[in-house]
Amino acid sequence: MAKNELLIQARTEKGWLQKEVAERLGVSEVTVRRWEQGRVLPFRLHQQRLCELYQKSAQELGLMPAEAGRSFSSSLEARLINDPLLPTRAPIPLVGRDDVIHEVVSILLAGKTPIVLHGLPGVGKTALATMIAHDPSIRAHFHDGILWASLGSHPHMLSLLGR
Repeated sequence: MAKNELLIQARTEKGWLQKEVAERLGVSEVTVRRWEQGRVLPFRLHQQRLCELYQKSAQELGLMPAEAGRSFSSSLEARLINDPLLPTRAPIPLVGRDDVIHEVVSILLAGKTPIVLHGLPGVGKTALATMIAHDPSIRAHFHDGILWASLGSHPHMLSLLGR
């Protein structure tokens, strides 16, 4: 996607840094950067807040979807389901992890409990999570979308959930 020059211009007209906009909206600076780079379209709540913040319409800020002939909601739905941060599926299936994948998928489909993958770096947590996120039964069950988020030691939860 192309940069959102209108959104960048609105911010620079106010003399604000991306960090300042992020603080005013309660999102991360990375989120504001992605909006301005045109990598993601802000959710409706954030679009409304941006319009109020800059005192401009969504069209004046370049916040309308670029896909011709598609409604805003279907464009947003496509973005939810195809999270750009979700890693692509590994070309080669994981060896010796079929039982673990099946067990985690079963737990998620049953809605029993949230799943947390933890362990030492390099043991395959991301590869395992990627295989689970791309499992057809998981995609069908969680048809509203899959949020891919690395929490780290100090996550900004509102920003992650807002994305």
